[in-house]
Amino acid sequence: MTEDEAAATAHSDARLRTAASWQEARAILSAAEAGDFGTVVREGWSAEVALMSGAAWMGDAALLERAMDGDLSAGVRQRPVNVAAGRSLAVWEMDIVNPADSPGHCPPSVAWIMTLSGGRVAQLRLFHPIPLKTSAVPPELHGTWPQ
Repeated sequence: MTEDEAAATAHSDARLRTAASWQEARAILSAAEAGDFGTVVREGWSAEVALMSGAAWMGDAALLERAMDGDLSAGVRQRPVNVAAGRSLAVWEMDIVNPADSPGHCPPSVAWIMTLSGGRVAQLRLFHPIPLKTSAVPPELHGTWPQ
């Protein structure tokens, strides 16, 4: 196998994993909205799945289910906007849609960082990016980035 063929195979594998992860993200959110998030986690994720905050363990599948159900009960919805997946890691970027009567219930977005083991989610870390009030790029540098 040539170097170019090996590279094409690796990229093809990543594309296939990412496409499958897009489908999984949509299916999980759909199941959650139907009240089946806990079932999906119990049947499709590791039996020892852990919700993490950095390196600290926060809870298990039961906490994940309560948190998702609580947000859904409050009218919060998530919509995938970007997905990347490999053999041991999947990243789902989500927009969060808050209910009209509680627009600040959750931050506007979240990233699900999932460590995979044997194709199943073993650890989930949720990151809520903090939007910058202003650009981190000084005004004098706007538009000067190389094309």
